Amino acid sequence: MGKGLAAGLVVGVLLGCSGGNADYDPSEGDGDGSRGDGVETGVGSGHEATSAAEGTTESVDEPQVEHLQNAPQGTCELPLWCFVNGNVWNPLGAPIAAQECFESSLTPPLRLQTVHAVVAARTPSLGPVFLRVRSWGDDERPGEVLAAVQLAPQQVETGDDELRIDELAAPIEIDTNRFCVGLELDDGGFGSALGMSVDQGSTLVGSSFLRIDGPGDCSIPAFVDVIARMPYPTGNWCIDVEVSAP
Repeated sequence: MGKGLAAGLVVGVLLGCSGGNADYDPSEGDGDGSRGDGVETGVGSGHEATSAAEGTTESVDEPQVEHLQNAPQGTCELPLWCFVNGNVWNPLGAPIAAQECFESSLTPPLRLQTVHAVVAARTPSLGPVFLRVRSWGDDERPGEVLAAVQLAPQQVETGDDELRIDELAAPIEIDTNRFCVGLELDDGGFGSALGMSVDQGSTLVGSSFLRIDGPGDCSIPAFVDVIARMPYPTGNWCIDVEVSAP
């Protein structure tokens, strides 16, 4: 077990994984460092479009699509967030940001198509939650915000789910092939907590980052590498995305 955070660090991700807790009510009381093989690229072969008026045929290329995933996501059960009294299911609300970083083999600009994440637990009441896309800075940590979409409470339920960008907002285009994506709870007080899941069987260094504004050891004002920090639980975020390129 990694070292605990004074007020206990535990984060559970959006879009819960099977086995995750339902909405948490505070009154209730082996990774080898390898990258998962979840990177898949689909290259459209194109199809023919025929103009009836002109009787001509032209080839229309399909966009290239790539699935990016760092953790195998075989053990997405516990939330990584701030908790108290040594009980990971007893959260202390605090603003928190969970970011997973990816490098695409496609040539930018890229379009973010879907985001899948796992929320292990959350409090019934939540402050503003945002899906944010950030640059992957020169310091190898999440940097400036490239795009942000505020999520409705019903879009941040526990369980395994998927966010389709075209159903949430205008298209999100990314001008770089190195970027980070995650869920961020901005505020809401001690009664507002979001527990994103980590895959405890995956320990890929340099891809999963955490920032949290809580008391004591739960005060992490700048993004840190989850695997290097070793909070409890430790693992890569259960977040994967799908991007496309023209």
